[in-house]
Parts: sequence; structure tokens; C-alpha cells
Amino acid sequence: MDYISTAASIVYLLVLYALYPVIKILQLVVIGLAPVIHLLQFLARVVLFPLTLLARFETIYIYLGVATILGILTGSILHLSSNILISALNLSSRTKPPSAQLGGQDQTEETLDSAAEPQYQLDDSMTKEYADWLDKDRTKKKTGLVSQTILEEEDDSEDF
Repeated sequence: MDYISTAASIVYLLVLYALYPVIKILQLVVIGLAPVIHLLQFLARVVLFPLTLLARFETIYIYLGVATILGILTGSILHLSSNILISALNLSSRTKPPSAQLGGQDQTEETLDSAAEPQYQLDDSMTKEYADWLDKDRTKKKTGLVSQTILEEEDDSEDF
């Protein structure tokens, strides 16, 4: 073991003495190029200054980036689920009858409107108020989920 450490020290000293002139030459070159090195450091600082300012706002960029990704993801999920519900519940806007789609007959828009509108049957249980409301609803051109209306009953109880 003693021989290995002695041999390693001798090799180290030989390499050090062999490289000594090269090390001194490199030190002289660095001393000669010191002004150029300082000038390049200064220019690098000037060029990278805007990036150091941007680095101060790193947390804001991360926050806005995550918010953007979540907004796009949420909007896509809502759009997809809305389209699935509309197609599953047949809530799509009115379409032309199959004969008009194939180009079989020329129908005007008025005949298409009358074919697409549901015909309401008035019976004795419906009051005139609801009948007027249904007539008004037929004249409006609503599509999608807006056209679906929930009728609420009037509360006649005076419990309060």
C-alpha cells in the first residue's frame, strides 16, 4: 500500500512540472485578454438585462399559463358535454325535412316553419293565460336549450 501512494505522488509531481510552462502561458494570455473578457461580460449583462426583469415576474407567468390551460380545458369539456346532451336529448335546432334535404321538393321557409312548429291542442284544463303564453312562444324563433321552458304553478297558499 505504501508503494502505491508513493508512486501516485511521483506521477502527480511529474505531470505538474511538465504542465507548469503551459499553465504560466495560459495565465499570461488571460492577463492580456482581461479587458476583452470584461467588455464581453458587460455586453452580456446589458443584453440579458431584460431577461432578468422578466425573471422577476416568473410567478405571474406561471399563474397566467396555468389559468389559460385550465380555461381551454374547461371550455372544451363544456362544449363537448353540451354537444353530447343536445344530440342525446334531440335539442338541436330545427332541420329541414328529409325530402327538402335531398332536393326532392322546393319548399319555402314558411312551409318549413309550419312543419317544424308543434301544434298545441287546447283543452279545458288549460287557462286562457297559458294559451296566450303558448301562442307567444310559437311566434318566437328560439333554438337549442333556450326553447325549452319549464312551466311553474302559481302558489295560492297564504301560509306565510
